[in-house]
Amino acid sequence: MSKCEFQVRYQRQLGKNVLFPFAFHCTGMPIHAAARRLRREIESGKTKREAGQGPTQFEILVQLGIAESEIPKFQDPKYWLEFFPPQGMQDLK
Repeated sequence: MSKCEFQVRYQRQLGKNVLFPFAFHCTGMPIHAAARRLRREIESGKTKREAGQGPTQFEILVQLGIAESEIPKFQDPKYWLEFFPPQGMQDLK
C-alpha cells in the first residue's frame, strides 16, 4: 500500500490530478484452489506436512491464527470472501 501512496503523493506534487481509489481484490481461482486443497487434506486426514514437503493449507491457516475448529469452514470458497476482507479492513485501521 505504501508504494501506491508514494506514487499518488509524488504525482500530485507534479501537479497532476490523481485519484487514489482503494478496494479489496479477491481472486477466484487461487481461493477456489486453496479451498479444494484444504478439502482434500481434511478428507484424507493429511493436515500435517510430511518430511520434505511444504506446509499444508491447514497448517497455513493455523499459522494465520485461525482456530482449528474454524478451519473446516474454509472448505467453502465463499467463506474465504466472508472472512478475509473484514480482517484486511481491521488491519488497515
